[in-house]
Amino acid sequence: MGFFTNFAKLTAMGFENLVTMDTGAQLAQAQATMDALIAQNALRTEAAEGFVPATATVQRVTSTGVVVNDGVQVALELTVLLQGGASVPVHLTTVIPMVLVPRVQPGATLPVKVDPTNPSRLVLDLW
Repeated sequence: MGFFTNFAKLTAMGFENLVTMDTGAQLAQAQATMDALIAQNALRTEAAEGFVPATATVQRVTSTGVVVNDGVQVALELTVLLQGGASVPVHLTTVIPMVLVPRVQPGATLPVKVDPTNPSRLVLDLW
């Protein structure tokens, strides 16, 4: 008898969630994530053509809760050390492959490629 009682409760909960679900907001969030990924790929292509190498120290890592294929999207607070010796704080939201997540932790130093005219435009050079 317990199975059918639990099944009925789960069915009722499912219908309640369906009624209160904000599909428009979920679709908007998905579109924003896709737009960010497209922009990141475009920036990676641009970085191959004219960005300069630098290093970045991870100050903070925050998960955004988004999973893309075999990676997780994270928000990074970085301190970028430019070739001239100047350091610049940069916020970057990017997708990190799961296998590389242990390398992207607070205190880690990462290779990056930076736009020489705008250091806040950068890509991680992990792979």
